[in-house]
Amino acid sequence: MRRHFFAGRSYASELNSVYTLSGAFSAFRKSAVLKSWMYNTDTICEDTHITFQMRYRQDERVEVCEDALFFVDPIEDVNKLYTQRQRWQREVLRLPKCLWIKTSS
Repeated sequence: MRRHFFAGRSYASELNSVYTLSGAFSAFRKSAVLKSWMYNTDTICEDTHITFQMRYRQDERVEVCEDALFFVDPIEDVNKLYTQRQRWQREVLRLPKCLWIKTSS
């Protein structure tokens, strides 16, 4: 399973088309973050928000590091996972509009 996940991510990384970096699994160069609008506290998709800024506002490459190590606590049950994914999906759909408003003001 892990190889299948990383195959898609690696391909997106090669094409410079990574849509989002999961917050718990992300690392950013300090210089790139300081050039951004930082994390938006009005959204729960701050990881996608900053990824969009890196790619579209700052014209930075966003890449996946396949050999990185990370440790996270798993979600306790399927209901909590479902609720989390629904919340994220709503925000991901709202995010491009938020960024467009910010860039046009």
